[in-house]
Amino acid sequence: MGETELTKRIKHELYRYTKADGLGVYGCFEAVMGESRGYGKEKVDYITMNSDNVFRCYEIKITREDLHSKAKLSFYGDYNYLVVPEDLADEALKFLRNNHEHKVGVLVYHSGTPGRTVPYISTMIKPVKEHCRIEQKVSNLHNMVRSMSRYVTERWKEGKA
Repeated sequence: MGETELTKRIKHELYRYTKADGLGVYGCFEAVMGESRGYGKEKVDYITMNSDNVFRCYEIKITREDLHSKAKLSFYGDYNYLVVPEDLADEALKFLRNNHEHKVGVLVYHSGTPGRTVPYISTMIKPVKEHCRIEQKVSNLHNMVRSMSRYVTERWKEGKA
């Protein structure tokens, strides 16, 4: 199943919000998490690492069904976030409370209105630092590089690199 237009817009704004388009922050969408010699079965919707080796993981949920699905929330970062459109914000809070995810932050995507405001992301709840162990950080870095390589390979095959 392909991404919805809403998911694409949220990803675009999330990239800007995390400042991965500047210096010192490195981001990767759809990072496959798993063993270093194999391919994992889990994906983090978006993961960033900054120049201080702080990892942040973002899970995007756009519908109530998506939020309550059996799909695992993949949180491997020092800071972890649930990213939702504004009409799902209250439901996301209830979901996190009921699932004891007290350390997870909530970011809200505001779509804006034509001619009045532009899309933006706001912080509803700040995450609590998880203190990733060094082994997890090494795994995160490996998985990011492996996943980013996939994008380069795809661009070469398309003749766009």
